[in-house]
Amino acid sequence: MLKKKPYIIETIVAFILYDIVNYLLFRGDLGFREVYWHPYWVVVLLMPSRYGFSAGVFASIVAIFHVFFINIGYVSSMTEFQELVEKVGAVLPLAFITVGMTLGALRQKYKNQEEKRAEIIEKQKNDMLRVQDDLDRAVKVRDALEKKIVGETSTIMTMYEISKKFGSLKVEDIYSGCLDILENLFQVDVSSLYIIEGGYYVLKASRNWAESSEVEGKIKLDGSIMDLARKKNGIVTAKDIVSDKDSQKYFSEYSKLLAMFPIRNVEGEFIGAVNIEKMSFILFNATNINLMEVIVNWMSSSLQALMTNEALQGQLPWDKEYKVCHHSYFDNILEHEFLRAKEHGFKLTVSLIKIEKFGFLNKESQRLTLNSLIALLKRHMGNLDIIFHYKFDGTIAIISPMKDGKTTTSDIGKVVKGWKKVSATGEKDSVHTELVFSTSALTKKMKDHSALLKPALAGCKLSKPSFASKKRSKKWKTTNVTSYYFQ
Repeated sequence: MLKKKPYIIETIVAFILYDIVNYLLFRGDLGFREVYWHPYWVVVLLMPSRYGFSAGVFASIVAIFHVFFINIGYVSSMTEFQELVEKVGAVLPLAFITVGMTLGALRQKYKNQEEKRAEIIEKQKNDMLRVQDDLDRAVKVRDALEKKIVGETSTIMTMYEISKKFGSLKVEDIYSGCLDILENLFQVDVSSLYIIEGGYYVLKASRNWAESSEVEGKIKLDGSIMDLARKKNGIVTAKDIVSDKDSQKYFSEYSKLLAMFPIRNVEGEFIGAVNIEKMSFILFNATNINLMEVIVNWMSSSLQALMTNEALQGQLPWDKEYKVCHHSYFDNILEHEFLRAKEHGFKLTVSLIKIEKFGFLNKESQRLTLNSLIALLKRHMGNLDIIFHYKFDGTIAIISPMKDGKTTTSDIGKVVKGWKKVSATGEKDSVHTELVFSTSALTKKMKDHSALLKPALAGCKLSKPSFASKKRSKKWKTTNVTSYYFQ
């Protein structure tokens, strides 16, 4: 218990040290009654600041008890007791408990937030470990296949080239890669792959189907022979189909399938099937069926890894293309910083930078232009500034904690000067882009973060004198909203 609550030992030790110092050095003033700034405040302030609410309450109670315990020794009559009450009073004990509880509550709030963030990070670590396990399993499957397939060099090369698709970030490549391996290594002439979506078996890939058969792209659950594989959640061959009493209603599909292999998700649940519809009977044997199951399981692992990766990427606050924060997190972070600035009286500004005529550029030029602007921002803005790829095309948003409007405007001014140099080296025939930025600073009248953002949004639509103006470059007037226009 004491290991989980070290503040108990630390508080007790601190007061023991107080008593030793008091007795050895200030024996004439036991309990520090004559000291204006009472030494016990050190413990009452430090304990809740470090450990939180419980520590604050405990340290305050011990301090209050100590004050009365030591001073009670001076009392030998009712008159002396009344003098003690008048001298010590309720002010000091009340101050101890009030300050200890207040500081402890503030620290406890941030401790709870830290613990929640730690849980999120731990969950993401576990997800990444699961991805690594899937990858290790895929490598083991690949190694097993390489040991089995030791025939001609051309076969191994074919296997290697096709298996690259299992490492793709496109689900269509994984589907087609599975059927390609079955076709090239096991001479599967006709095959198909279905995934369950919204109560249907949906066709995702097929090989060598007749044109008349390709209309079967969407089949209801409980309406296909694939239900046998779904209920069994295992391999179903033509022999199993014939011997299954529930297969009579699928009699018309007997001749269409030789085997069905289940596709499973991370939890091992059935999510689809790979159907072997036509292949050489000589090659349709137990050994090859086991190998084909390995191929399908390999594909399932690749799908699981891809889906997990997509889920983790969706949780990240980064814009993968531009390496800045994604706009979907802008409102939450701005609101958090607004409340923090309001509560503690900090400075806060929000800025928007818009590239005019951005839509006239082609896709590659847009990407290069935006990357150039972001590189300049990362070079000249402060370490605390948070840069976002905003939701409007060609627009960057910046949240600047602990900064006033003048300082933020000065930093962005350096970015603008750098932009001028970059623009001057561009091709003469290229589209001439224009840069507009607006900065809004926090004031006492603002009630929520939208009030802080609104002036910045409006400011980006204004046309101000060129930033290259000599008067403007010498001295910039910074009010609540500062907007500039540069071309």
